[in-house]
Amino acid sequence: MARLSVVALSNAGELEQLVTAAGFRMVEVRSVAITHRHASVKEYLRLIESSSPSTFSVERLDEPTRRAIMVELNAALQPYVVDHALVLPMAIHLATARK
Repeated sequence: MARLSVVALSNAGELEQLVTAAGFRMVEVRSVAITHRHASVKEYLRLIESSSPSTFSVERLDEPTRRAIMVELNAALQPYVVDHALVLPMAIHLATARK
């Protein structure tokens, strides 16, 4: 079962419509598989905690709650650890068009 993305514009058709509506022609959207690597789960979680759109919400949490969330995320990411590094398979939509 495919999971829905938590990132905006996860729908290729919606991206194509937006690019077309912006006045572009010959719009082509394709999915590209990429691998996102981090030195460790800890480093990735530190990055997420400090730079994601939810940073403000995470910062407002008390320390025990924030720690519990990070422990849960750490556990969920363990299947993606390879030789102590975090290796996340991802897919992006790449749009090309002409003006």
